[in-house]
Amino acid sequence: MSVTLHQRNGAGHLVRTSIRVRSTSRTITGLGTVILSALLLAGCGGSSSKHTDATSDSPAELGKLAKSLQQPIYWLGPQSGATYERTSSGPGRILIRYLPAGAKIGSTKPYLTIGTYALPGAYAAAVRAASEPGAVRLKISSSAVAFSTKAHPLNAWITYPGSRYQIEVFDPSPGRARRLVEAGRVQPVPGSPVENRPVAVSRAGLAKVAAAAKGAIYWAGPRPGQTYELTKTTQGGFLVRYLPAGTPVGAVAPQLTVGTYPVANALAAIRRLGRANGAHLITMAAGGLAAVNPHFPRSVYLAFPGSNEEVEVFDPSLAHARALVTSGKIVTVY
Repeated sequence: MSVTLHQRNGAGHLVRTSIRVRSTSRTITGLGTVILSALLLAGCGGSSSKHTDATSDSPAELGKLAKSLQQPIYWLGPQSGATYERTSSGPGRILIRYLPAGAKIGSTKPYLTIGTYALPGAYAAAVRAASEPGAVRLKISSSAVAFSTKAHPLNAWITYPGSRYQIEVFDPSPGRARRLVEAGRVQPVPGSPVENRPVAVSRAGLAKVAAAAKGAIYWAGPRPGQTYELTKTTQGGFLVRYLPAGTPVGAVAPQLTVGTYPVANALAAIRRLGRANGAHLITMAAGGLAAVNPHFPRSVYLAFPGSNEEVEVFDPSLAHARALVTSGKIVTVY
């Protein structure tokens, strides 16, 4: 497959480069590296000439847009005297360009630009891209992955654990994009939706979160040597994922995961699941009930009498998920 990139050459002129990307049957996880190393590495380029709907937005307008799109939009904060030019280069791809006084909207001259790109498995793809030959890792204080490349020294990229977005910073001044990223200047515009990114927690941390939420959080018990990854869902539930040693938080590979979701009279909901979807019901100790939904064949759903929490146990092996449920190993963290 041929892909055309638009990027800046050393003289600052917009040039087109065609490359060949080998088609594969790999999953999106594998394709992430291709996307990062081939398509997004010239995403900003400092120009809006190939982008659509260039407009001038105030910080408040940018925040309203982010809210309406239900995605964060990143920038470097307010800058005195600057005009904030906003363009889109495709679904989920927003560019914010800082135009100095006198610069016109849509100008082809390169200026400081921050791109926010929706990308499934963004963090895992960034980890791989930052390890490629020619990548230059950047030192930052957070757990995000930040890097530049020898081939594109005017650009820098940063992605946070569990995020679905890659952020690119371009500046025509050599080294400035890297310095801005390392200084921690990248931030969401005020009003941007907050991403529910996963974090690594201890058992005590899980219990503390459950106490603060005033509800139970279920898991599969302690597992020495593994990382407990916690994600809060937008509906107020929690996901506890078990990561093998060396697996970064936010990695997209499927792992044992126990979800706790707020559901009124959860036991009755499990019974309805069985009647409506032909799920296989499993009677558990203490009056609990579990169901295997044929529409989600790698998960087991369960609930206990008097509980308002429905629990989902996912594992790449359904047999393993069922064994955990029937053996009574799915318990609360405290």
